[in-house]
Amino acid sequence: MINQFPGDVPDGENTAFLNSGFISQTIAAETLLADTDYTLEVDVGDRADAPFPGYAIQLRVAGVVRASATQ
Repeated sequence: MINQFPGDVPDGENTAFLNSGFISQTIAAETLLADTDYTLEVDVGDRADAPFPGYAIQLRVAGVVRASATQ
């Protein structure tokens, strides 16, 4: 695996990789506080042994896309 990902994994609590599909996380509404800013941080890597397929990241609140990034 080191040949495909020669750099270190960034700091964080969760790490995952996909060859296809998607990853999602749902946070219960009662966990969120009103008048509070929340930050989503995502690092996207590129395997050294395969072409970069691009990505799409979305932050949704109650099913509504509030922020997104694609490449």
